[in-house]
Amino acid sequence: MNCKSILKNIFFAVSFITAKLASFFGYSFKRPVILLYHSVGENNSKYTVSEKNFVKQMEFLKRNKKVVSLEELVNIVASSKKTNNLVAITIDDGYLDTVDFVATKIKEFGFPPATVFLTTNLDQSEKLGGIKRPSEEQITRSYNEKSLVFEIHGQNHKPFREALLEGEDVLRSEILDCQNKIFQLTGHSSTFLAYPSGRESQEVRNFVNNLGIRVGFGNHYGTVSSRENIMSLPRVQVDRDTNFFLFKIRLTRAVDVAEKIKRFFKKYAKRR
Repeated sequence: MNCKSILKNIFFAVSFITAKLASFFGYSFKRPVILLYHSVGENNSKYTVSEKNFVKQMEFLKRNKKVVSLEELVNIVASSKKTNNLVAITIDDGYLDTVDFVATKIKEFGFPPATVFLTTNLDQSEKLGGIKRPSEEQITRSYNEKSLVFEIHGQNHKPFREALLEGEDVLRSEILDCQNKIFQLTGHSSTFLAYPSGRESQEVRNFVNNLGIRVGFGNHYGTVSSRENIMSLPRVQVDRDTNFFLFKIRLTRAVDVAEKIKRFFKKYAKRR
């Protein structure tokens, strides 16, 4: 383990202890978490999780959490029901390993369908880390087998802020072409959307909402509550640098404490 990993572990351990202590004074220690994966397998992308680590993480969720579909998690949070132990699994971009290995493991563990935010231009592999993309037939099959459900991530993975600067028609096409392709492949009417590269703004969120998108998801870290902006819900990314200790820690409010500490020091640094 290198120095950076050790410091990250210490930082999150402190965040965990802080959140735990705060729970004695009314601070909720557990809230629903939306996990964010990209690729699972063996490649050079920093966002990739190994198959071994992915299975270990799923085993932990099976023993310790209630894994629900993304739609169920959103609906339960909105209803203000008890939600402490809920986890939903999401995967961005859509790779061959998503419809192959990940889909198989989701079924083996008996989990409800994971949500794939799909970039529907399947020729876009170079832009997405050079990782092999699935065929249309594989997407349809994984949906029909009820292991995956597909939602909007843009036709070409063009960041929405940049697309909007090029014109409303560009962003509208990026979203609706993706939505229409998903419907063509699966018959599913997609109303959830994840912002490509996490790049969003209030103007983009308003535009997306006006197109009839129900819920938007970002790349910023955090647990989920009914107080969050429904067009920019936080997720917890799992990648190559997420060791098992960090994986477990980030399923608690420690992730929120960590983000608050980061924001404090960023704000302090700007003042200096």
